[in-house]
Amino acid sequence: MCFFFCVCVFVLFLPLLHFLNDLLLFLPLPPCTPFIIIVALGGPSGLFLSFFFFALRVFVGYFVLFFFYFFSLVLQRVRVAHNTRDNHGGTWINL
Repeated sequence: MCFFFCVCVFVLFLPLLHFLNDLLLFLPLPPCTPFIIIVALGGPSGLFLSFFFFALRVFVGYFVLFFFYFFSLVLQRVRVAHNTRDNHGGTWINL
C-alpha cells in the first residue's frame, strides 16, 4: 500500500520533479543532486522510482522519435505518389 501511495504521489508531482531537476541543472551543484533529493523524499523506493521515471522518459522519447520518423516516411511516400500523378485523370506516370 505504501509503494502504491509513493507511485501515485510521484506520478502526480512528476512535472514538479522535472522542473526541479531542470532547475538544479543550472545551479552549481553536483550532477547527482536530483537523485539525492528524490532518494531523500522517498528512500530506496525513491531511487527505484527515479531510475524508473528516467527509463520511462528515455523510452517515451525514443518512441516519439520513431513515430515521427515513421510518419515522415509515410508522408514522403504519399508526397512522391502524389507528385508522380498527372493532372488529367489521376493515372500513374511511367517513370
